[in-house]
Amino acid sequence: MYHWVDYLKFIWCRRNKIVFWAGGDIVNLRNNRIGWIKMFKLFKAKHFCENYREVSILKILGIDAIAQPIFLEDPNDFPITFKATENPHVFMNCHPGREAEYGLLLIPWVAKNLPSITFHIYGEIENQMYYDIMPNNVTFHGRVPNEQFNEDIKNYQCGLRLNDIDGFSGITAKSILSGGYPLTRIHYEMLDSVKEDVNVYNNSSESLYRFLKELKYKTRPNLKAREYWFRQLSTNHFLDVLQE
Repeated sequence: MYHWVDYLKFIWCRRNKIVFWAGGDIVNLRNNRIGWIKMFKLFKAKHFCENYREVSILKILGIDAIAQPIFLEDPNDFPITFKATENPHVFMNCHPGREAEYGLLLIPWVAKNLPSITFHIYGEIENQMYYDIMPNNVTFHGRVPNEQFNEDIKNYQCGLRLNDIDGFSGITAKSILSGGYPLTRIHYEMLDSVKEDVNVYNNSSESLYRFLKELKYKTRPNLKAREYWFRQLSTNHFLDVLQE
């Protein structure tokens, strides 16, 4: 439900309505709720999202949603590839104009203080300023095909997701399925999350720094968490509802 075209499709739909909230669309709804929120009182629908933070925000907006993390690829295509290293690799993505939201503004500070870690940034970051302020241990890959992305991250130890309002990102899913140690700002069962000291606007987070500093001491794949999330992502109740 990202923009007005999606809302028109919602109104025009004559079948049972099912809405899947992905994160950024909840931010849009919250910022424009005076107009759009009325639609969900006029038209009945089943609502899904991907975590309990989204559930709570939607609840405040008058929408009852079911939390169901979604992974749109086959978990079987992501075997355990984690290998311990004293020089870890961390990956994240970012969209133009949303650098603060995705936590990109934190990277110069944390990369400078952790020179043994290589940070990989995916996505079309158009502002040359971000390239210029990054230390040498930050690499911008731009937008790459999904097949190349999946191949690249086999060798990375951590998927970093710093969005405050977010769905269950493919960054997080692919990192844990590979046996890695993803880090998010949103709490998920058996996964690490940074504390409330994260501030993407003043570029600081001691908890983020401490977590990344400890990555080189992760000597084994994250097996228990990987097993748990493999089961969760292989059992997709949301798609079951779509097939009813």
